[in-house]
Amino acid sequence: MNKIWHCVSLTALYIIFFSGCATTLDEVRLNYHTPAEIASSFQSPPNSPIRMGTVSDKRGYENPRLLVYKQNLHGDTTKGGYLAEKPVSSVLEDALKEALTKAKFNMDSEAPDFELSGELLAFNLDSAYGLKSRITMTLSLTSAASQKIVWSETFVGRAVVTKPPRLENCFTFALDDLIKKVVTSKSLAAKLKD
Repeated sequence: MNKIWHCVSLTALYIIFFSGCATTLDEVRLNYHTPAEIASSFQSPPNSPIRMGTVSDKRGYENPRLLVYKQNLHGDTTKGGYLAEKPVSSVLEDALKEALTKAKFNMDSEAPDFELSGELLAFNLDSAYGLKSRITMTLSLTSAASQKIVWSETFVGRAVVTKPPRLENCFTFALDDLIKKVVTSKSLAAKLKD
């Protein structure tokens, strides 16, 4: 009975939070910074110098700052939505650069051997049993010498937010998970040690 009440109350909070005025665009402050424990989880950073390239947003939204569209009480997507303080792709690009720098990757923008770039594919929310969020992106490593992609991988960052059910927590917790997977990627590290 307690579990059912918990699910009902979380669903009600989700509806209240995400329905708002269905046609307005509200700004959400993400202000993302990589937690130290995530950046320090990689013990042996590769030596090859890399540069952080661009992250492009492939979600198909007209507004690059749009995190997610609002939903009405029936679960239908509306014209309203929630906007980040800057383009979502820029948030991801800055987060990756900060995380790799904190993890002591050789970030050399002047003479890199490789450039790391990415594509944001999705940011999804689901209100079943708490707010579940998921960020999906593909990262590619391009050789500076050949200008060919030498490594590519799709990463999915996931989070379940039960308290407090705020949109910025849904995004940042999923981004934390995604960043940790990138920083600890054995295939990326192996390619940078070649």
